[in-house]
Amino acid sequence: MSQADSHIVSAEDLLAALESGDTEILLRNRNRNLGTMFSAEVAPDYVRILYRMLRFRRDHELEVLNDVLFDALNAEQDISPERFNQAMKQLEDWQLVEKRLEKTRLRSYKDVRRDRFRYHLAEETISFLSYLEDRLRNDLLPRDDDSVNLLEFILGSLKQINRELKSAPGDGGNSIFVLFDVQEKTARLSQNLNHITAMLGDFLLRVYSAEDARQIVAELGVYFTAYLKTLETLRLKILAELDKLNSGERRTALQQEFDDYRSRQQKLPRIMRSALLLGQAGALVDKLFEYYRRNGQVDRLCAAVNDNAMRVLGKLTAFLKELERRSNRLEFINLRLKELASMPEEAEADAWLWELLRSPAAPLDPNDSDEYQKAEPPAPRSSASTRRVPPRAFRRVRPLAEEHVETHEEMRLRLLGEFIHRHYPHGGSLSAATPEAPGDFRQLAFLLKRGLLGRGETLASLGYRLEVNAARQMTVTGGPGSLDGPETTLKEIPRHG
Repeated sequence: MSQADSHIVSAEDLLAALESGDTEILLRNRNRNLGTMFSAEVAPDYVRILYRMLRFRRDHELEVLNDVLFDALNAEQDISPERFNQAMKQLEDWQLVEKRLEKTRLRSYKDVRRDRFRYHLAEETISFLSYLEDRLRNDLLPRDDDSVNLLEFILGSLKQINRELKSAPGDGGNSIFVLFDVQEKTARLSQNLNHITAMLGDFLLRVYSAEDARQIVAELGVYFTAYLKTLETLRLKILAELDKLNSGERRTALQQEFDDYRSRQQKLPRIMRSALLLGQAGALVDKLFEYYRRNGQVDRLCAAVNDNAMRVLGKLTAFLKELERRSNRLEFINLRLKELASMPEEAEADAWLWELLRSPAAPLDPNDSDEYQKAEPPAPRSSASTRRVPPRAFRRVRPLAEEHVETHEEMRLRLLGEFIHRHYPHGGSLSAATPEAPGDFRQLAFLLKRGLLGRGETLASLGYRLEVNAARQMTVTGGPGSLDGPETTLKEIPRHG
């Protein structure tokens, strides 16, 4: 600590200094050799010896003889005397264990028996071993709290405090313990919300399977449908109880009870004291009120969960769209392969293969500029580093034409419209026409494709739609051949697009 803090002697002053940012207080009276032991190459040997001494302590043998400890370790796993003595000497140097010489009768100089020592664990070592045990239990069986039960417990505890202060203010110290228990449950509630946020963030950063997606969707469903509603309902009740507790008379009674309890504890012998409660009761109530109020800490934690949940929802939506796109594309290719299989052997498949591989012309092109008109296919990406720079040439720049440049899709739709006006000027059944030109059957197939696939939105942009009567059959006969199928009627509709 700095020289300015050398006057700090009481627990209240220490906590105030810690709140102001003097974190060096946390390092006071702590044995930093614990970190050295934990990171040593032979850390398993050290931990094994220390944990066996902790088991002796739990069997009410606080100080264990070195011979007894060595025999107990050898019974579990062989260890050489040299290795044991070296480890015990190092642990003693680190002040993790303390050694005491066992009292024996006076011996002459001819007595060559070894001295007997007793070892016991330092308090810092016991706390560290307990921490390792807790972490192991949490790894094996995570102890996640039920947030709804925590909220109900907090609400019930605050009601209990208000009842006690109303009936017998200043009687006993039970209200103080309940209030600190409420603070501890509130900290666990925050830990739960942070855990949900971290879980969603981890889901965003890794590759997931369908099972992971199903689990995260189920948990999000429970969170949005049940947890948030319960939190909002119980929060209002908790705020009402905190408002009662923060009133003038009850706040004063709570602080008086807090001071009486501390004074009674300080008068007791040290061996009979429980942990002294530090701080002010009124300040603790204010912190709880700030936590549960509107736009308080619990609201900010829920907002963090909500932001990550929206990102997860966006990622899942993109994943499902990609699956749908791949599924539709595979289905389209499957239909075209069946079409290839049904073609006669003497037929040439060059045009068919070109039509299949030309992806911008596929009806599954996801790049739609609006509801009826397809957009231009995306241009291929090119790297600036490998792009070839054309040689500089000085020539006259021609002005660009003012007329609209017709795209390939617009050209196909224009030819389709001319085909419709030529053969079906007033609509009607498709069998009424007699295609004679070489390209008429291709236009007829294109008419069926644009009118039946994609809900007929492309054909609707020309002002037509197709109606299919599966109960009746039709035959379109022309020069190149014939086309059989269900009766299909072309009708005019208001023009779209």
